[in-house]
Amino acid sequence: MTIGVFGGWGAGKTTFLALLSRELEANEKAKVLYFNAWKYAGMMEIVPSLIYKVLKFGVSGSDEQRDKKAMQVLLSLGREYSDEFGKWAKERVGVDPVKLFKDVHKLKEVVETNDQVVSPEIVKAYYSQVDRAQDHLAEALGPYTAGSPAANPVVVLIDELDRCDPDEAFLVIKQLRVLFAMRQIPIAFVLCANPEPIGLAIKHRYGLDSATGDYESRRILEKFVDSYEDFNDPLELRSLIEALWETLEPQHHPWIIEVDEANGDKGFRANVVGNARAFDVINTSNPLFANLRIISKTFKHRADPGNGWEFLFWTSWHIELADQVDPVFRRHISLAAGHLETIFVESYRRLLTDVRPSLRREQVEFGSDKGRTLFAILRSYFWEAGRAEAERARQDGSPEGVKTLQSLVAILSESYRMDYICSMSLVPIPEGPTLSDLRSNKANLAGAFKSIEAGRFRFAWILANA
Repeated sequence: MTIGVFGGWGAGKTTFLALLSRELEANEKAKVLYFNAWKYAGMMEIVPSLIYKVLKFGVSGSDEQRDKKAMQVLLSLGREYSDEFGKWAKERVGVDPVKLFKDVHKLKEVVETNDQVVSPEIVKAYYSQVDRAQDHLAEALGPYTAGSPAANPVVVLIDELDRCDPDEAFLVIKQLRVLFAMRQIPIAFVLCANPEPIGLAIKHRYGLDSATGDYESRRILEKFVDSYEDFNDPLELRSLIEALWETLEPQHHPWIIEVDEANGDKGFRANVVGNARAFDVINTSNPLFANLRIISKTFKHRADPGNGWEFLFWTSWHIELADQVDPVFRRHISLAAGHLETIFVESYRRLLTDVRPSLRREQVEFGSDKGRTLFAILRSYFWEAGRAEAERARQDGSPEGVKTLQSLVAILSESYRMDYICSMSLVPIPEGPTLSDLRSNKANLAGAFKSIEAGRFRFAWILANA
């Protein structure tokens, strides 16, 4: 059985293998092997290395017995797989596989030149290599009958195919399918791979049409696994961000996030625009949030005490993340920093002076047709202020103005980028009223704008230099 785990870089495939390994190792009957394909790429063949590791550590017996079984399989596969193990085999079992299979691999040349009679033994040896290798595998691992418990189940976790040459990675997947999927052998593979570069290799190899090639190459890849799980499906990251967020001091939390989260869930699924909270729009469908490894790494880096950005942590984390994931987008942010500050200040001014809170059904309702959460209302103001700022920027015909306008348009033209900018603009507001204040009508929102209006955050400088 071969199970595919497909996902982009940083989607969590290696972490998933670690969790799966921990669960499987609790079962004493199963042998669990971790195989790093990249370690063997280029220097030696991946498949024979994997076969050797399976037979070396996945079966019972002495070292000598396991070595012998490994070489039986490798030698059965012929010179193509045995060259890298020739010296190893000669030292341990006294057989040079290159010499042993010299006649077999010259069969094609002999047949084409027809300069001598080909013996039946050579023909049989040539055409039965895979069959004999599979027989040796079945003998080493033990037979398996469907419906009955396996005596020696082996689970092989294959990781880092992403780092191999895409054409080589696809070849490995095909070879595993041929060697292990045609006999009842008690072995299962969990194969982690990024399907995108492998799909490009398949398109190139088979000359697939560019219009339908992506779909066809993915279908071809899926043919080589029994089932698969796709980590590229959109994933909500609320629980991950909240878990990281708990490590920070409360005074560093953006005010809008604090109020919206305390105000309760307003049914995001019922209205993904009007009921959106900040965490609701942070998901892997946005390319800037798609790499979980980078999210965690940048979050911890920016949260490190002493980096000078503790107070504006949320904004500086977004900047660091953009720098790691999409450097071109990060440059657009720097170039358009002045425009973005204008959008930022105008959006907060409208939110904190125009919106009126009122208590209804134990929740605070905000008087605006832009949404039912502070974040949703702010996001709507961001879009409106962004379009207005772009119109003003077009009136500046200077070379520098044209350049900054191009960066601003690049941000505004992609909704996921504008959502990201809006999320990045969430800041702490120490003077902001708490949810309790809003519920008791002790405070409105207007006073919270004073620190922003006074330029306390120096937003443009932060965007350009953080």
